[in-house]
Amino acid sequence: MPFILPKNRDLIHKEGYSACESVGDLCFVFYEYMKKVWNEEPRWTTAHRLYDFECDPMNNSFFIMVYNQVANHCELDDVAKAAGLAYKVFFNKVVMKYEDAKEIENGDIL
Repeated sequence: MPFILPKNRDLIHKEGYSACESVGDLCFVFYEYMKKVWNEEPRWTTAHRLYDFECDPMNNSFFIMVYNQVANHCELDDVAKAAGLAYKVFFNKVVMKYEDAKEIENGDIL
């Protein structure tokens, strides 16, 4: 999952996405990107847009860019699974906090 060792994060930040050596590294890259996009516009429509990482990653320009940088040493299927798993973690840890706050603000659905 995305919570890789700090030394791996540092290497990816220093050398770029081609430094990814595992599905976990890729998952980190996608999760970090999702959090960046979310922090720029934290709303449900942002979560909806980012859902492409799970259901249709080939239609996401960031996914394509990352895949092109790791294609010589990572299988497309592994990169797609890393993106999908990153979205699952992102949804559970970030989007659900937003939804929980909205439930408190607007009330439960009966």
